[in-house]
Amino acid sequence: MNFESGLGVWSTPGPPAGSPSGGGDFARSQADVTAAAWTKDSVVLGFGLEQVESAADRGRIMKKIMQSLVGPSGGPHPLP
Repeated sequence: MNFESGLGVWSTPGPPAGSPSGGGDFARSQADVTAAAWTKDSVVLGFGLEQVESAADRGRIMKKIMQSLVGPSGGPHPLP
């Protein structure tokens, strides 16, 4: 299944009847520069890091991942 141009037969219907509503729902979005999904405390790459040929590029990717998780100074993000 290719999700680049739409969801195909898939849909995002929300919670089942009788369930409490959630804080959100899944949505398809277009990204031309990334193959990753992230939240405030996790990062999932859509490829193995070992597939990045250059050690310098792998380092840049890991630096961005770590900065997104712990902040640019290396300490934890301040609580909201």
